Amino acid sequence: MHSKQLKSLESRLYQPLSIPIIGKCLQRKAALALAQDGSPDAARVLAQGVTRLEDEKILAIISEALSQLRKPVCIDAVCQVWQTTREQKLANLLIKNGWVASAPVKVKVLTALKTGKLAVITGGGQEIVEPLLEAFKDKDSEIASRASQSAIALTNADTIDYLCQQWAKTRDKLLEQVICQGKYVARQPVKVKVLTALKTGKRQTIANESEKIIAPLLQACRDNDNAIATEAKMLLGELNNQSAIDALCNEWANTRAQHLTEALQKGRYIATQPIEVRVLTALKLDRSAVVTTSGQEVVEPLIRALKDKDSEIASRASQSAIALTTTDTIDYISQQWAKTRDKLLEQIICQAKYIAKQPIEVRVLTALKVEQLENVKQERAEIL
Repeated sequence: MHSKQLKSLESRLYQPLSIPIIGKCLQRKAALALAQDGSPDAARVLAQGVTRLEDEKILAIISEALSQLRKPVCIDAVCQVWQTTREQKLANLLIKNGWVASAPVKVKVLTALKTGKLAVITGGGQEIVEPLLEAFKDKDSEIASRASQSAIALTNADTIDYLCQQWAKTRDKLLEQVICQGKYVARQPVKVKVLTALKTGKRQTIANESEKIIAPLLQACRDNDNAIATEAKMLLGELNNQSAIDALCNEWANTRAQHLTEALQKGRYIATQPIEVRVLTALKLDRSAVVTTSGQEVVEPLIRALKDKDSEIASRASQSAIALTTTDTIDYISQQWAKTRDKLLEQIICQAKYIAKQPIEVRVLTALKVEQLENVKQERAEIL
């Protein structure tokens, strides 16, 4: 229908002639013509007629025509008129036919809420988030109530991620309420995943995550939200992934922060790498066997640990250094002493009574140093 013709019919519908009989007749004809047109513009005019006309016969024609609509664009037009006017007769029509607008998204959300088609909301994409939150404050208590119900029952992972990201960015109280009630934990990005897991009391859902969670977890320990900070510190001592444990141990070794020390002790964590941190964590937890039964790679970090500022570590390093059990480690420490005649290495060798197994020259030297020549009679003869 041309716009000129549409305007003419609209005029007849809303402004009938002053002669009642003729005016009513033309009004009915206009309503029928619009009903038969089937265009979204005609549907809009008819929907507006519901809000403006009082003649029951005309309204019956319009209502019947609107009930026959099947095209989504026509239904969208009616839904938009309802959204603007909130006319109860149109609301009844929407509910009766179960209409949900396809666009725009605000009208889609409102009509889904009004008609009780909540699956449209709960399974919707991230575009529904803002209009859904707006609907919390809708004057229609039914819409507001259903908005609250839908917001905590979302099933689309992308939508949940978006909702969580917006909360992490703004710390909006309404978003926070939705996330906590819905128990939502984002999949990504990792910072938001960590924050939402902590905020919703679901920290165990990320206890198996890799080292990528450590940086945001450490940051969360300083969060202004006390609940988040407390949960973060708790989780530090409950990690199950070794790469995450290694990252935490490394951070502890670098900072020696008290809350990291507490996490280390709570989780009984020993790093696998780097070797420096492995030695330090083993000493801190009094797991000396990890050091004393290891290979020569522990010698240098163990020697450095003798001078550690943490007296507990230094003391245990001293005990471990004279309790080494592997031959290659004892040989290595003996060789280093023979090469450098370092006083600290000499002290260790003498206290532990270490005798190298090889090379033969070092074996004899260490035997001489610890005054156990009877153990190397054959080797001494070979050297002589």
